[in-house]
Amino acid sequence: MNIFSHTQISIPHIDTIGHGYLKISSYDLRGFGISLKEFSEYSYYDLKSGTVYLEEDCDALKLFKLLKEKNVMVSVTDGGVDENLTNGKVRLSSRALAMNHGVQ
Repeated sequence: MNIFSHTQISIPHIDTIGHGYLKISSYDLRGFGISLKEFSEYSYYDLKSGTVYLEEDCDALKLFKLLKEKNVMVSVTDGGVDENLTNGKVRLSSRALAMNHGVQ
């Protein structure tokens, strides 16, 4: 039996005027057994809040695929506009994560 069957999550989409990101907690990802290493350097991590901002063109699609494999239904909501979303955040790359508190 899949422990995630019948699970549904809502993920906000945030627009930065030039691009868009899905906002999800790193703790939620960990709970679903998804590592930050699954995603590209085009996505961002907020060290203070543990929030992940997944780039909409490839990382968001990868998240949807990974969650679908776990039978998790996803709905995307409007998270508004934040032109400064990437300020103060680190890119999701192995090197950046290792240099910033060894985040996995």
